[in-house]
Amino acid sequence: MAEPLTAQNLCEHNWQYNKLARATASVRVCVTCHTIDGEDLMRTLNEYAQEQRLAANATGAVIEIIERDRTTDDTPAGSIITPDEVRINGQRLLAPADEPITIHEISVTSGDLVCVTLTLFARRVIIAAEDDLS
Repeated sequence: MAEPLTAQNLCEHNWQYNKLARATASVRVCVTCHTIDGEDLMRTLNEYAQEQRLAANATGAVIEIIERDRTTDDTPAGSIITPDEVRINGQRLLAPADEPITIHEISVTSGDLVCVTLTLFARRVIIAAEDDLS
């Protein structure tokens, strides 16, 4: 037996992208019959899931500002260090001697993240879309 005709079956679909409040993605919806484009919805959900996986794998950097070949002690002079090396995730980096390393204010009560500003020598700077790098 044939399905009864409905407004959705007769609609020529006037697709528009709709984005709900606080949403990060939009979905194609027919403004005439309010049908949601299923393929577009699945593509959007897959992209969202991929973004969430990437965000879950992202971590903060381990930044070490150290004085090489030195250990501190409990004496007044022995507790002071003069940093001469910067590492990010264990990788030694070149930094200009005349540029300050700034460690921003840390407020434990408000849950602020630790932020550090470094000026480094760059071998290469690339500004590109990620998929263009291959």
